[in-house]
Amino acid sequence: MTRECPGPNPAARPRLVAPAGACDTHIHVVGPYGRYPMVPERTFTSPEAPSEMMKGFLDVMGLDRAVIVHITVSGTDPAVTLDAIAEMNGRGRGIVILDAGATKADMERMDKGGIRGVRLTPLFGDQVDADTVTALAAKIADLGWHMLFMPSDPEQWLRLAPLLGRLPVDVVVDHLAWRGWRAEDGLGQPGFKALMELAATGRAWMKLGGMYRYSREEAPWRDLVPYARAVIGECPDRIIWGSDWPHVRTWDFPMPDDDKILDWLLELDLDDAMIRKILVDNPAALYDFG
Repeated sequence: MTRECPGPNPAARPRLVAPAGACDTHIHVVGPYGRYPMVPERTFTSPEAPSEMMKGFLDVMGLDRAVIVHITVSGTDPAVTLDAIAEMNGRGRGIVILDAGATKADMERMDKGGIRGVRLTPLFGDQVDADTVTALAAKIADLGWHMLFMPSDPEQWLRLAPLLGRLPVDVVVDHLAWRGWRAEDGLGQPGFKALMELAATGRAWMKLGGMYRYSREEAPWRDLVPYARAVIGECPDRIIWGSDWPHVRTWDFPMPDDDKILDWLLELDLDDAMIRKILVDNPAALYDFG
């Protein structure tokens, strides 16, 4: 049985004027289902958010580039993601959910199509443990891909966080590992300390985004500001930002206004150089934008 997701709110132009080359590093393309059908074993049903709708969202937000993160309703068929990247004419890259049977030739074709990493999705039923992570890292290392990781709970995070900094590939920590720690428990809690220790290795990239999912407040999610500032201070050259549009699985909290997600960077009191790092320079380095 699947659960229906609401659709995103209409996008409004943010106050933050993004610099040229700014990138949304976490965005989804969903459907149209007549061409890219959902898999029967999915855990949720999302409204369609096809590539034209995604590009319209980027235009309103003032963003030039995007990293399309493959969504679980599409299973492990990368077609919807690869096609959307191709339509962006060099402004797009992608992250896939890798099929267990994918061959080296399959992965090389995906690499040529703009794929730069693999997503682990423990929230949606994958069994993710140290063996899974280690085997996947070995499989993608020759391509120079990275691993996109988000823990399912604090226990898993505390087990795996030390391993992530020792892999032969870089790791992108999705939404600052938001299920591995709690906003109300302070900077000294074990889950956040594990995040900071991983950031200090210089092998992990930290993705800001999805604040509405783990804040205990309404926008502008000020309870998360100390955490974001701490991580930025630890690894300023490895911070990126993503909208998480069109915000699937938004059931237990209000659907966010997209302008507020980008404008949240203004809450962090960052100078223009740091905003440029987060939106332009860091993603350009990680995702191989020219």
